[in-house]
Amino acid sequence: MKKTVGLKEIYLIVRKRIWLIASITFVAVLIGAIATNFFMTPKYDATTRILVNLGNGKMLYNSNAVQTNVQLVNTYSELIDDPSVLKKVIRDLNLNWTTEELQGTLTVETSEQSQIFSITAETNRAELSVRIVNSVAREFKAQVQEFLKVDNVSLISPATVSASSGQVSPNLTKNLTVAVILGLLFSTGLVFLIEYLDNTIKTEEDIEQKLGFPVVGVIEHFGNQDRHRKIVDKKVPNTTRLEMFRKRRRLFRRVMKEKGEPYALVTFFQENSSISEQYRTLRTNISFAKAGGGLKSLVVTSAESGEGKSTTAANLAVVMAQQGKQVLLIDADTRKPTQHRFFDRNNRKGLTNVLTGQAKASSVLRSTILDQLYLMTSGPVPPNPADLLSSAEMEDVIRQAEEHFDQVIIDSPPILAVTDARLLANLCDGILMVVKSGTSEFENVRKAAHVFSEVNGKLLGMVLNDKKVRRKDRYHYNYSEH
Repeated sequence: MKKTVGLKEIYLIVRKRIWLIASITFVAVLIGAIATNFFMTPKYDATTRILVNLGNGKMLYNSNAVQTNVQLVNTYSELIDDPSVLKKVIRDLNLNWTTEELQGTLTVETSEQSQIFSITAETNRAELSVRIVNSVAREFKAQVQEFLKVDNVSLISPATVSASSGQVSPNLTKNLTVAVILGLLFSTGLVFLIEYLDNTIKTEEDIEQKLGFPVVGVIEHFGNQDRHRKIVDKKVPNTTRLEMFRKRRRLFRRVMKEKGEPYALVTFFQENSSISEQYRTLRTNISFAKAGGGLKSLVVTSAESGEGKSTTAANLAVVMAQQGKQVLLIDADTRKPTQHRFFDRNNRKGLTNVLTGQAKASSVLRSTILDQLYLMTSGPVPPNPADLLSSAEMEDVIRQAEEHFDQVIIDSPPILAVTDARLLANLCDGILMVVKSGTSEFENVRKAAHVFSEVNGKLLGMVLNDKKVRRKDRYHYNYSEH
């Protein structure tokens, strides 16, 4: 699939992974600082300046003389690193170097418009750099006097350790600047590479525009951060409210023993939260789809496991029951049942007992925290779940439930994992597919939807679950809390 990225998308990508960019850049700066301070050998330079004049010790300032002196500067600069000069410097300073090594430490700078040129020596010791550059200047002057028989070279400013020498490398500021630039370039490139390789669905637009399916609900991420939010309403205005308060508190204390479970039923424990409002919006959208009738039984499934189908089914059942409807929630995920834990009920008997003729449907119905909501747990795990769900007994269970309840919600196994979901699709009036933001992949969702089209299942739409929402973007939901 070809991906096009605009300025807005670029901004959102960078904002989403800004911590990765900052972390990599910080590591790059840290490595640069450590390398600069501990692994790079310091270099010091020292510079002396030399004036070239035409006459023997006489300063000539007419234009012709100056031009001639400039030409002499260019000639003399080539004599600086002459082996005869360098050998005398090595002998003078008692250096254990070759002339090539000494030549590598020297730099001569001239100007086309000046009679002055400079000699710079760079070594790993400031004092050595000063000694070398001053010795080179002296030996050069002596060489000119000896062979050219002229005294037209003057040392303007001999190098000294205190003033003329200084550390030139490593340059901490420069190295850190380079580290920041390289860190930003590498981290930003990595972020866009990750984004390019990321084939997961993240927004409603991904589903509607790229897959072509309607989105009937968006549920934002919730989890342990909800621990600090209210679990039950603070005000208890009447007896009915008091009973509900006590029921919630008892259930909360029991399910607290199982880590994370109480937060699955966010629509019950936090009725006035923004997430509960989103489930009510999902309920409303489903009611619009039911305007033509014939949607009493609803399968809730997903392409793969771990995408939030069971949590969606449970909370959808709760908000429908809160509307006053008689609702039955059936846990048909017999391989990995979940609903009995959400509602704190045992799973010794359930759907599989009914399908195998060991019990009647009415005998395995369980009351829940809401008077209008009943639960049929999955029951013991059978050796042949697909055979049971495709049996005539399963169809009888659904038809009987449709007769006695206003709404039947079935928690189905994932579509791509097993064949159970496609078997149930033919027995129910509609299908909701749950897609987890940042986890569900385009190809898997597309395959799952295609499975339902093959069996003529009625896909009502998709629920985008676990969408990451910034705090300030929640404002339009939170009006219900005040």
